[in-house]
Amino acid sequence: MSDDRARWKGWQQAHQQALEALQTAAQEYHRLVLDQAFARDDDEARGRRQQALRRLEELGARLDEIREQQPTWPR
Repeated sequence: MSDDRARWKGWQQAHQQALEALQTAAQEYHRLVLDQAFARDDDEARGRRQQALRRLEELGARLDEIREQQPTWPR
């Protein structure tokens, strides 16, 4: 496999992993929001939501970083 193809394949794998992590974090955040929409909203619940939202933002930034590193398509 050429270096260009290996670089492309490595990028694709990193992108896929980052996207899946972001999607999982989004599901977890939305589940927390929905679960707590009908429950008592205490400090602990707000803390969990804030932590999940921070994780979501971090993973979104990581995905953006990976996308900026996208190599050109190998010929």
